[in-house]
Amino acid sequence: MPSIHYFDTITDASAFKKYRPPGSKWSDGELFAARLVVRSATARPDINHLLPNLRDHFAEAATACDQKRIRELLKPADASYGTLTDTELVHLHGASLGSFWAALAQFGHLEGREVEAKDDGVDEAEDDDDMDMYMGAGEGGGRRRPNSPGLKMQVGSSLYSKSSSQQASQGSGYVSQGHPSADVPEQGTVQIASAFIRYVLQACPPQHETQRRQPTRLVEFSGKSRKFAGKTSHEEKVRATADGELVLHQRGNGRYNLTSHRPALLEAKKRFAVINDGEPAFTNEFLGQMTCEALAFRLQRCQTPGDGPVDERVFIIAAVRQYMRFLQFGICDSYLASLTSEDEMTDFMDAWATQWFDLQNPGQRRSAVENIVALVARQATLG
Repeated sequence: MPSIHYFDTITDASAFKKYRPPGSKWSDGELFAARLVVRSATARPDINHLLPNLRDHFAEAATACDQKRIRELLKPADASYGTLTDTELVHLHGASLGSFWAALAQFGHLEGREVEAKDDGVDEAEDDDDMDMYMGAGEGGGRRRPNSPGLKMQVGSSLYSKSSSQQASQGSGYVSQGHPSADVPEQGTVQIASAFIRYVLQACPPQHETQRRQPTRLVEFSGKSRKFAGKTSHEEKVRATADGELVLHQRGNGRYNLTSHRPALLEAKKRFAVINDGEPAFTNEFLGQMTCEALAFRLQRCQTPGDGPVDERVFIIAAVRQYMRFLQFGICDSYLASLTSEDEMTDFMDAWATQWFDLQNPGQRRSAVENIVALVARQATLG
């Protein structure tokens, strides 16, 4: 956004709407205005890879990884996968798992198959993803984004690396912006993430065999983009668009009925915006975009009639090609109340994040699986 002289430029509502920063261009000023604090979860070596509110479901997640279909997903990839066609991979592994390997082969860091990189003409910095928040940032200089050890890590490993599953929490290798397929379309990221998430949801208990046992609540993935909108005081709007979502079905009257609750949202990017020495930076803009998304969803759930549980926590799955990261936002009722009233805000919005998981690494793939399974298990505990 170009620099403007606010006093002379923002002189009416239309000018305000024209120059307000979209959610994808949020930086530290907007994050301070939203009173976001990035928290660090208590360190526990066995469950560090899980978000705080998913750690109670570690047992269910670990059990799910013993299921046959999940074990198939966690096996190291064969060296031939990068050279096989989509059809061959589907015939080899079945439609669901084969689709994941095919997406990873086409859009991930795979050796063997040549993928022509196509420039879609849209730079990530220019893509606002239809995300707006009409909240002004507070004044003051010299501010710094809250720091957390989990906001940066080195990622990247070969699909064929010999890393064991015990290395789930450690990335290895280098992310190169000059990789031949480094500028694949954003839809490539969505394709990898959706194939992976769908497979896990269909294979994990208690929803892995619905013909014999139908759980009260069923979680599925929708790859359709979804807009959310809510209002703050003075009818100021918060709007956001997610690239996908986990949806919750509630069983009743002999069938599953879609509820208004969303166990998690998906935010996808075609590439990392900033990479320093092979280490992807979790930029203020990326964090701001997901903060806006979480807030818009939370406001809409509170302000729009709907069925299903209402949760003070919003989970977002961030995906960049074959890398996946899980975030948890805590947005309490008192925070929303002060946001929609004239009272001075005293509450904070809290955020936690896992590291980046490389889905090409079997151990890190398991960590991503366990977060998804724990999200499913958590739905049974909500009112």
